[in-house]
Amino acid sequence: MSLPDFETIPLAEALLRGSRQHPDRNCIVVGDDRVTYGELEVQARRVGRSLIALGIERGDRVGILMANGLDFTDLLFGASLIGAIPVLYNARFKAREIAHVTADAGIKVVVTNDIVEEHTDYVELLNKAEVQRVPCMQHRIFLGAGQREGFMDRDTFCGLAESVYPDEVEKRHAGTAITDAALMFYTSGTTAMPKGCPLDHIVLQHAGVVGGTDRLRLTAGDVVWNPLPMFHSAFTQPLTGTLHVGGTLVSMAHFEPVEALNLITRERVTVAFPAFPAITLQILHHPRYTSDALKDVRVMLNVGAPEELVAMQSLMPHTTQITCFGMSECGGSVAMCNPDDPLPLRSECSGQALPG
Repeated sequence: MSLPDFETIPLAEALLRGSRQHPDRNCIVVGDDRVTYGELEVQARRVGRSLIALGIERGDRVGILMANGLDFTDLLFGASLIGAIPVLYNARFKAREIAHVTADAGIKVVVTNDIVEEHTDYVELLNKAEVQRVPCMQHRIFLGAGQREGFMDRDTFCGLAESVYPDEVEKRHAGTAITDAALMFYTSGTTAMPKGCPLDHIVLQHAGVVGGTDRLRLTAGDVVWNPLPMFHSAFTQPLTGTLHVGGTLVSMAHFEPVEALNLITRERVTVAFPAFPAITLQILHHPRYTSDALKDVRVMLNVGAPEELVAMQSLMPHTTQITCFGMSECGGSVAMCNPDDPLPLRSECSGQALPG
């Protein structure tokens, strides 16, 4: 593609455009749950109104700490729609890191739920981090079942939307510039405390849109499988590319190889973005896997050692595998292979830099 083909629009506008053009098409699928473009717009607008009712202004930070699910994308787009900045907590952070991110980002509202409470109790984690003591923190929201002490429950939060006129969301959205901060990641903190990566709408969408159309060869209506955590740039990259072409993004609350194979078949996945051999190999080496299991998947992206990539490609006769190099600070990939490259190039290097 040529660069003039990529006209950057705010993240939430990509959703609104999709809702206008194909409101009944699935936008996000997470396991057995799904939401259309039109439904996600309705949910995002309601979340935006509730956040406005809580006093959230343009540029305020809204923390999201939860596992993959439709609550996550409701919050992501709802905050973006009113010009607030979603801050994506790494769901694997410990209390010390949660406390640091909350204060460092200046988070005013944190939203969590109980989707994976059998593995991680996020309310307990937030309490252990004592986020309520951070001066910037004003509200803690719990979108799970029942109530938690010190947290606003789902019904109360959703009900706040009724106190704000719908036009207020439109006014906030109309004032969003593509150079405004769109989202904040926090790096994993492997060698130090996590560091914030605020990205504007241009940087956030560049890898997904340019890399998606030019290297993943995304086309209108594609179905993209991405089992990675929604707090990661390896989720937002395929998300923005999928929105750009009006496709459907298929996610998972937890990766499990049999469920993944069933999803790929049921949803008729055409492009896959597992990114990590630790995920892909569990599928390729599973007893249920056959060479036809990925017959509809044109392109798959994985990052690994050359010999590993070659071995995986040999097990996927219908699929062209590419690799990439990227970083959170750049919103994802900065270089990606081309599906037309010969296998040695697609396994031994990260490809050419993305245009722009």
